[in-house]
Amino acid sequence: MSLEALSPTVITGWLECEHSLTLRLKGSSAPQAFGDFADLVRDKGTAHEEAVLARYEAEGLRVLRVPGKGDHSFEQWAQNSVALLDQPDIDVIYQFPLVWNGIKGVADFLVKVKADGNYSQWEPVDAKLARSEGKPGHLLQICFYAEAVESLVGAPPKQMHLELGSGVRESYRFEEFGPYWRRMKLELSRASEGGAVDVATEPEPCKFCDYCDFQKICETQWRKEDSLVFVANLLKAD
Repeated sequence: MSLEALSPTVITGWLECEHSLTLRLKGSSAPQAFGDFADLVRDKGTAHEEAVLARYEAEGLRVLRVPGKGDHSFEQWAQNSVALLDQPDIDVIYQFPLVWNGIKGVADFLVKVKADGNYSQWEPVDAKLARSEGKPGHLLQICFYAEAVESLVGAPPKQMHLELGSGVRESYRFEEFGPYWRRMKLELSRASEGGAVDVATEPEPCKFCDYCDFQKICETQWRKEDSLVFVANLLKAD
């Protein structure tokens, strides 16, 4: 597998659990349906996005919703959306698809800000349910969006933002965190080229389990091995 098969969500999973990348590299099974808890979190995440969107509109910002992908490939959808960045009467773009260096993802929001004089810049904003502070995976996601936006407009955004579930907005300077993203991307690229397959990894319960494509595979292995994760009540036994 190369970076072409990656998304910010896959990268977040890799940060939490190296075994998830090992399984993906080996082509283990097809993505599996999420459980009830993951569905609940997803629904709450969607509601949070919509609440942020409603707040922007209430503030008088002019919001453009990107048309759906339809029958297009993700890459074509992203290409078709590039022209939206040049619309002068728009302050916020909602659900903007991005592809850069083979990685693809959808930024919750791109918000237009004044950079220098009359020059306008788009800054990525992601809505996250976390209430106290953003997590490393969240930061990597918005770093990817910032880098992808730079590739389209020719200049990096000065800041990137997280809209937390508490209603607090966290802002980060891209120039400070961009090197961290590029280093992690390089490490992931090396692993994706085959290194991770040669390194033995074992499934361990983590915060990403409820959202992982391979959750059932790991649970099956734990049950087969009579793993202590059930004895320790780290996972709910049947």
